Amino acid sequence: MKKIRVRTGSLLLAMLLSIGLVFTGCGSAGNGDYAKDAAYEEAESATADYDYEEAAAEEAYDEGFDSAGISGEEDVSDGNGKEESVQGESGTEQKLIRTVDLVLQTKEYENTVAYIKKSITDFGGYIQGCSVYDNGLETSGAREASFVACIPAKNANEFIDKTGKTGKITSQNETVENVTLEYIDVESRVKSLKIEHEKLEELSKKAENISDLTKLEDKLMEVRAELQSFESQRRYLENKVNYTTINIEVEEVIHYEEAVPVKMSTGQRIVKGMKDNAYKVYNGFKEFAVAVLTHLPQLITYLVFLAIAIVVVRYVRKLWKRKNGKHVIDEKTEATKNEENKRV
Repeated sequence: MKKIRVRTGSLLLAMLLSIGLVFTGCGSAGNGDYAKDAAYEEAESATADYDYEEAAAEEAYDEGFDSAGISGEEDVSDGNGKEESVQGESGTEQKLIRTVDLVLQTKEYENTVAYIKKSITDFGGYIQGCSVYDNGLETSGAREASFVACIPAKNANEFIDKTGKTGKITSQNETVENVTLEYIDVESRVKSLKIEHEKLEELSKKAENISDLTKLEDKLMEVRAELQSFESQRRYLENKVNYTTINIEVEEVIHYEEAVPVKMSTGQRIVKGMKDNAYKVYNGFKEFAVAVLTHLPQLITYLVFLAIAIVVVRYVRKLWKRKNGKHVIDEKTEATKNEENKRV
């Protein structure tokens, strides 16, 4: 009997343990399913809130920035006309805007101006601006011309050298502006905007409702406008880099100005001053004679009118004197008669 009771208790204990394990497994399974459902709902919510436009823009900017590294060599002529490459420490091509200011004196004004106009075209450049001044006198500075020439950077030094041989360069200034960082930034923006434009076009094709499609189209219009603006800015920088701007001032002179030594003795200063003053006196008499002869017809006309005016004035004065004198004589005669009548 004892053995039966022990076996029966063991069976009951085993059954209770089995039932407990079954309920525990069911509870764990239920909790697992609940956790899976919660995770799925959270993922679905995050996907619904995902901004495809912003993601496209960020991805495009990252790709554009990574591909914005600019490499290559820029041909820049040195003082001897040889081409040399300009690169930075990191191998990035340097974007340099070069501007040169020239003051050129010439004794052959017309030939120099004609040569400059022709050579600008021959060197592959173009005239951005031009002005001419002529006061009609044969003096130094009587005729002047100014040009704003844009010459390809590789031909700029040769153009300057040949232009200087047509006269005498009295002043030459040069400035160089480095726009490498600005160009890289513009280039990266252009590339990123192109990638963003492509991404937005792909998203617009996959849009499932009118609202999303409208938002994407509006975004596309903004990207296109911004892309055109940056492309225009890039073209402007490229043109400024590829062409050297040369400002040329041409002055007509009778004789070239001599270079003045830094230190001059008293005798040298006296001789130079006498030469300069003698030239000014000579040139002044010459210009006076030219002015008189060129205006001689006007002077003769004025003298004729002046002579006629003098004759008329004298004639009028004579008539006035005659009339005034006769009136005085009549008054005296009448006064004499009156006195005689009183005596009688």
